[in-house]
Amino acid sequence: MGMKFFLTTITFCLILSCDKKSGQDLTPGVNSVSIDVGGLKRKFLVQLPDVTGDTPAPVVFAFHGGQGTNSIYPDALGGLINDRHWIGVYPQGINGFWNSDIGTSTANDTGFVREIVRWLDKHTSINHQRIYALGFSNGAILCHKMVRESDVFASFSLVSSNFF
Repeated sequence: MGMKFFLTTITFCLILSCDKKSGQDLTPGVNSVSIDVGGLKRKFLVQLPDVTGDTPAPVVFAFHGGQGTNSIYPDALGGLINDRHWIGVYPQGINGFWNSDIGTSTANDTGFVREIVRWLDKHTSINHQRIYALGFSNGAILCHKMVRESDVFASFSLVSSNFF
């Protein structure tokens, strides 16, 4: 009985430690994350609600305008994140810009977004049918590009942008 109990306990602990949805490294509130995308270190913020449930959460990505930063979104969207129990994701553009095909950046921002979604899958429980994007100015132009290059988002909200 001793060996069987020992092996069962070890197996149980290994299963728990491999749970990819554990979110052990994320806490309610704003979390700063860095990932490697094509050899480039990319940063984003993940905002979790104060209370999380067992149901996969909707996600809202917010893309800042040109020369902007992602730091504006936790305060602007924190009420929505907490009230609706959503996850907020606020990527940072390279030198404050997104690759919107108009010469401001050549970074693979579409790949960056896909890598963020993969990262979220490993650290949280997300609803893939309810991933949304909002973009302001250069971030809105990136959203136009994402419509053409990606099927990640269920819908977009664009503010202050030309159509490209």
